[in-house]
Amino acid sequence: MVPLSRTLICFGAPYYEADLIYNAAFITCPDNTVKIYKKIHICGYEHQIFSKGRKPLILNTEYGKIGFGICYDTIRYPELIRYYCYKGVNLYVNLSAVTEDAQCDACYLKRVIEYHVLSNGIYIASSNVCGIQNGDKFSGGSCVAGPVRKTEKPIHYYCNEELSQEPGIFTAEIKPEENLRMIFDGNRFSPIPDFDMNLYYSWYQER
Repeated sequence: MVPLSRTLICFGAPYYEADLIYNAAFITCPDNTVKIYKKIHICGYEHQIFSKGRKPLILNTEYGKIGFGICYDTIRYPELIRYYCYKGVNLYVNLSAVTEDAQCDACYLKRVIEYHVLSNGIYIASSNVCGIQNGDKFSGGSCVAGPVRKTEKPIHYYCNEELSQEPGIFTAEIKPEENLRMIFDGNRFSPIPDFDMNLYYSWYQER
């Protein structure tokens, strides 16, 4: 069905490679191939189970470039999304399993997503687990967020703005090429990008 539908399907599952296990995102593509993103930044108890991935994943599609991350990648490591944006990604897909507790809830994930949209000017499609599994209550809040190019509004929710915690299917219509990649592509005030990779790299080289 996938090759006929021009649809990409992304889901999370363990990936086994030799004697290693990765927390991974599988992407089924219209050309009947499957791409795999291995979570780079693992968190907490995951260190007892999973190995760390080493490479980002960018898919070149008819809709634009798509990058992928899993939970902790998105929550604590802006370097990953910034790298994707620097490479021309239009849409970032996040898979997460954020639980509902005092320090890590739907509002927490909401702030993270809004920060990345605001600072990078791209779309984010985020899918978070909901319901109760093995005694843990997950906070849901799956959504699609991004800018509005016509008005230069930095953040807009294209679906599930209320961040519902109920299970369901959320759909949104976006045009990935209509993003606000101003810090990477320049803007109406200057064609020179504000983002300066060489400058930042020089800081890391200083002793």
